Amino acid sequence: MRRGVELKKTYLPFLLFMLFDFASLNSIFAQTLDDAIDHYQTGELVEAKRILLNQLAEDRENPEILFYLGKVEEKGNLSRKYFEDVTSHSPDWINSDEAELLICKYEFSKGMYVTTVDLTERFEQSFPQSRMIPEVLWISGCSFLAMDQLDSALPQFDKIMKLFPGSNWAGWAQLGRGDCFFAGEDYNQAMAEYTKVLDDCKDSETFPFALSGLVRCFSQLEDWEKALLYHNLLKEKYPYSTESIENIVE
Repeated sequence: MRRGVELKKTYLPFLLFMLFDFASLNSIFAQTLDDAIDHYQTGELVEAKRILLNQLAEDRENPEILFYLGKVEEKGNLSRKYFEDVTSHSPDWINSDEAELLICKYEFSKGMYVTTVDLTERFEQSFPQSRMIPEVLWISGCSFLAMDQLDSALPQFDKIMKLFPGSNWAGWAQLGRGDCFFAGEDYNQAMAEYTKVLDDCKDSETFPFALSGLVRCFSQLEDWEKALLYHNLLKEKYPYSTESIENIVE
């Protein structure tokens, strides 16, 4: 009996230490993940990535780790893989819709327009209530436009304007309509769409693009006086914009 008492005295501190140590590890893990996010938010991506990779070794399906690894990873294909792991392992996680959106953006940036359209359709089915739906519709419309499928692009832009009239994406959708008509060589209708952007979105990022669109339309119609007028306005208001066009007329 005495030996049993002695064993209890010996093992009790050890068991208490182990319980304390496991609790500490859990606390360190949570804090370390928070630290990684803090590093990401302050632009310290190398340090954030180092911490996140260490955490991934301990928990390979944690959606938050995978999500931020996707954001800090400089290799696009690997970044996409992390986001794909988020959506496949944890489709109901709070930021899975953003991970899916980033996959769409990656494919669009690579010029994979057919794949992008498929992904945007999948997004709408998987996340019908997402606040990112307007942007997804816009990416879909731009993909169709890039493939010269104007009849498919216009409904996507129209859907944004109908369902989300108060969002910033409504202005981009209006601009997209102008680009569709310009691509279809209906320059008068394109000008009408671009003018609506100027009227409704004076403080929007779409404004210089609409001015540029009007310059292009008047140039195609060989109305050089109005083309130069809008060109000068563009240069005056946005002198450093990439949309400012040099030497549009001889």
